[in-house]
Amino acid sequence: MLFIQMLSSPIGHLQNRNHFLSVLVGKWWELTEMMVDILQG
Repeated sequence: MLFIQMLSSPIGHLQNRNHFLSVLVGKWWELTEMMVDILQG
């Protein structure tokens, strides 16, 4: 049981980090598109 917890904990941590990164990239992409719209007038 302890071994399974030790094994699944880093995997969950990685999934959380990937989710955070994807959200961050999504926000950055939205900002970039907004900037392009503003620059193009």
